[in-house]
Amino acid sequence: DQGCIFVDATRSGKKFPDSLSKTIPIWCAVLNVAVAHLRAASTNQKLPVESNECCWDMSLHTLPTLTSATEHAQIEQRIPEFAAQLLNLHRSGAMDLNLVERKLRKPLRPLWISPDTRYFARVFDLHDLAGEELPFYPIVCVSASAMKGTTDVRGDFVYVQGAADDHELWGMV
Repeated sequence: DQGCIFVDATRSGKKFPDSLSKTIPIWCAVLNVAVAHLRAASTNQKLPVESNECCWDMSLHTLPTLTSATEHAQIEQRIPEFAAQLLNLHRSGAMDLNLVERKLRKPLRPLWISPDTRYFARVFDLHDLAGEELPFYPIVCVSASAMKGTTDVRGDFVYVQGAADDHELWGMV
């Protein structure tokens, strides 16, 4: 009810694996957009837009240090398409989003923590909220990995840990 934490504990490699730096932020944005559409449809209202009056955040949130502005824009362009596909699954009965829509009182928003994170305490101080809730559910992406090097040459290929291209998994497809 208060958010969740995803932890990647690989020993070395990328600062954050693609699953934490891209996949989770994409799913957060897709679910936020889909829920906004479901609510708008159920109340016959227009889709909420981001403004000071509206707190339902439908933006894609990525770390600028891991996702370039170009890549962020390319992913962001696809969010409405992904949300539409999810809503089509809901409408066809292949997936029921009603529980998600009822449970999400606030949008999802990813936050990132790694061993060298120094900014997190300044993002928001839970003690300064004075009983107020965050305007979002924090989806905390924790990387317990230390950056020891970004590549590893193994035989005839270069292995990048956390890049979702583990050669062991390809043989199981």
